[in-house]
Amino acid sequence: MKRKGILRVLIAVLACLLIFSATDVTFAAFEFFDGRVYITGWYENLTSLGLADGFNIPGHNFSKDNERYSIHTFRNTLQVETTVKPTPEVTLFLMARGYFDGSWYLGRGLDQSPKTKDAVPNGDPMRMDLDAREYHVAFKLGDFAFKVGRQQVVWGEADAIRIADIINPLDLSWHYNFESWDDIRIPLRMVNITYTPSFLTAHQVRAQLLYIPEDFRPNEFAPTGAVWGIHSVPDIVWHQEHKELPENPRFSNGQVGGRVQGTVIGVELSVFDFYHRTDSAVYTFDPTHAPLPLHFQWPYANTVGGTFNYFERFTSIVFRGEMAVTLSQPYTSTVLDEIIKKDTIAFMLGFDRPTMFTFLNPTHSFFISGQWYHKHILNYDKNITDPVLANHRREDILSLLVNTSYWHDRITPQFLVVWDTWGNGFLQPSIKYSPNQHLDLSLAANFIFGYGVGEEEGYWGPVRKSSEVYFRVRYKF
Repeated sequence: MKRKGILRVLIAVLACLLIFSATDVTFAAFEFFDGRVYITGWYENLTSLGLADGFNIPGHNFSKDNERYSIHTFRNTLQVETTVKPTPEVTLFLMARGYFDGSWYLGRGLDQSPKTKDAVPNGDPMRMDLDAREYHVAFKLGDFAFKVGRQQVVWGEADAIRIADIINPLDLSWHYNFESWDDIRIPLRMVNITYTPSFLTAHQVRAQLLYIPEDFRPNEFAPTGAVWGIHSVPDIVWHQEHKELPENPRFSNGQVGGRVQGTVIGVELSVFDFYHRTDSAVYTFDPTHAPLPLHFQWPYANTVGGTFNYFERFTSIVFRGEMAVTLSQPYTSTVLDEIIKKDTIAFMLGFDRPTMFTFLNPTHSFFISGQWYHKHILNYDKNITDPVLANHRREDILSLLVNTSYWHDRITPQFLVVWDTWGNGFLQPSIKYSPNQHLDLSLAANFIFGYGVGEEEGYWGPVRKSSEVYFRVRYKF
C-alpha cells in the first residue's frame, strides 16, 4: 500500500513538473535590492531500485531472490543558496541543505537499524537532516582575494578517482562515489587566499594559500546494514573509531596547503603541497582501549604534486594529467604492532576529444574522455594491509566516458565504464532529458562488478552488491 501511495505522489510531482516545463512560465532565481541579494537552489528526488546481489559479468547470474528489486533510495533534497553583496568587493554566501530519505519505509526487506544512525565515524544522520552546508565571506584587496568560512576547494578533475582533489573529505554514505564531487565533498572551515598578480595576466598566474586551523573531518561511510555500508565492518568498530577521533574544533588539527598555477607555452600547469591529516583511519593493537583493543589514528602526511592540461591543435585532443606523491603515507600493519609509513605515488593520464559520428548523430559530436590511473607504494612492505589496494603494492584503473546530445541539447545520453586490472569496477549508462534550463529528468544505472581480489576489496568491492537502477528529478530555481 505504501509503494502504491508513493508511486502516485511521484507521478503527480512529475506531471506538475512536465506541465510547468511545457508552458511559457519562467521560474528564475530570486533577486532583491537591485541584485545585491540573490537566492537560488534546487529540489531533487532520487529514487533507486536495487539489484540485490549486484551485477555480474557473463558467466555469473543475477540472484533469483524475490527481494532483488527493492527500493534502495528515496532521497528528497532541497538546497538553497543565498548570495549577498553589500559592496562590489564583498560577498557573503550561505548554502543550506536539507534532505529526507524515506527508503526504509518503502524498501521491503531493507535493514531498519541504520535509519536512526549517523554516517560513520562522525557524519550526518542517515534518514534526515538540515545543515548550513557552506558559509563564507569573500572580499578583494588589490590583487588578493580572500574567502573565509566553511567551503570546498577543488584542485583536480580526474573521473571517479581523486588524486589532486584532496582538500575536502568525502561523504560516501548515501550514494558512495557515484554522485558529483560537488555534492559529496564535505566542506571545511578554512582561510582561502588567492593572489593573482596583475603584471602576469598573460600567463594566468595564480598562487593560492589554504589554512584549515581547527576543522578535521574524515571520510564518511554508511553504517553496517545500510545499502552503501561496508558490510564487513561491524558497528563496534565504528563506535571505537568514533571515540578515537581527534577532538573538533581544536587547533592541533591544523592543516595547510598551497598551489601555484599558470600557463606556459600553451600548457596549463599547477604544482601543490598539502600538509594534512589522512582522511581514513589506520590502527594498532592496544589492550588498554575498550570496547575493542584497537587504537585508531589519523596521522599527518605531506602530499606534493602537480597537474597539466594541454590542447593539441592537430588532433583536437586535450591531454591532461595529475600526479601526487604522499610522503610517509600511513598504513595499517597485518600484525597491528605499528603504523607503517611509506611514500606512495599516484598519477593519472587522460585525454578528452570531441568526435563526429554522423551516422549516430549528424548534428552534435560525441565527447570521448579516457584516463589511466596508477597508484604505487614505494619500498613496499609485505605487512601492509589496505582494503583499497587489496594487499598489493600497486593499482591500475582505466575509465572511458562517452556522451552526446540530441534535440537542441535537451536529450543527453552518456556511458561511463570504470575497470581496474583486478576485475572490479562499474558500468554507468544514463540518459538525461532537460526540457528547459530548470528541469532535469535522468534515468541511469550503476552496475557494479567485482571478483578479482575478493568482494570486500578494491574501491568498489565493499558495495559490489548495491547495483541499482535509479530515476532522478532535479528542479533548479
